[in-house]
Amino acid sequence: MLRILLNWGRSVLVYVAWCVSCIIPKDSRKIVVHAYPNYDDTVRAIVGHIDQVNMNVRLIILTDGVVSVPEWANKKFVHHFAKLSVWGVWFYLRSKYIFFTHGLFSVLKLNSQQVVVNLWHGMPIKAIGLLDKNNRSTPRFNYTIATSRVFAKTVAQSFGVNSKQVIEVGLPRMDILRKEVVNPKLLSLTRKYSKVLVWLPTYRRSVFGDFRVDGDDSLGVYGLTDFDESDFIKVLEELDVLVIVKPHPMSIEAGMPIVYDSDSRLRLINEEWLQRNDLTLYELLSASDGLITDVSSVYVDYKVLARPIIIVFQDEESYLSDRSPVSIDFKDIVTEEVIKDYPALRGTIRRLVGESGTVNDVNSNNLIEFVKSNNTKYIFECIGLS
Repeated sequence: MLRILLNWGRSVLVYVAWCVSCIIPKDSRKIVVHAYPNYDDTVRAIVGHIDQVNMNVRLIILTDGVVSVPEWANKKFVHHFAKLSVWGVWFYLRSKYIFFTHGLFSVLKLNSQQVVVNLWHGMPIKAIGLLDKNNRSTPRFNYTIATSRVFAKTVAQSFGVNSKQVIEVGLPRMDILRKEVVNPKLLSLTRKYSKVLVWLPTYRRSVFGDFRVDGDDSLGVYGLTDFDESDFIKVLEELDVLVIVKPHPMSIEAGMPIVYDSDSRLRLINEEWLQRNDLTLYELLSASDGLITDVSSVYVDYKVLARPIIIVFQDEESYLSDRSPVSIDFKDIVTEEVIKDYPALRGTIRRLVGESGTVNDVNSNNLIEFVKSNNTKYIFECIGLS
């Protein structure tokens, strides 16, 4: 009985909130954006575009709690509020344009006065939304995005929308990925080492937001049962290579201590380290010579750089048994050799050092054919925001 009353009360509260939202007039000069992590590259791309073209708008960044603001987001036109604060809710109800990467107040029905854009956090090389059998809910929105025809249908199916709601464009964070490297810390790294590789594994056990386990969560941050850290460091020293590892922010490994010894060739970082160095992840990636990952959607984004990608995915079968996309074959997307043991990784690293800085991968065009020179600008124009 208590549960019934609580559900009824929640439904009434949501309905009242939606009615209030319909009454409050929307300001076309106010834009709300919410991402996870709070100040990720999606947010940075939006801030950068508005600043570059000098748009007459107020950008409201809603955060999960009260957090420190990075220097690049400290602009006169940018305002920062906790998502669940009075001001956070007010600006959500007052703004005409809403952007998010993981959903925002999606319990409310869409309001015809607002334009809500789901920028999501990557293309579906694994099952997401309605195609994920463990999914609990999907966000409400007017538009979302897809980087190619390969993904457009799956994106629409994943969120239960029609094809006209899918904008054919790259992710805003791709705009950061292709910018010139100017951060002094990154420039010093590229000068010091023959190659800098960034290792970005996705989570196996999520401890934030969508709590779940996919694949083998006993493999650890490197994803290989036989990974030999001491030997790997020796190989990197021999080849004059630096590898920077960043666990997924929703993973249990994200809570590991930062290991950033300036003399080590294998360094572990997190969001805190990035912000402390006035960096974002895709800015770091832009300075890299190659990517190591598994089934993370960063795989698709990194294709715009035409640089080598190493796939370390020991638990491919068990992971994809839960998260394989319904309408896309993983092997049709990821054409690189899948590494499943440490000797293969070591050999691949050695080969990579002897190769040129770019790769000729004809499959890349199939994955990023809709990417524009300025994705953020194109999205703004498509929704009438200029």
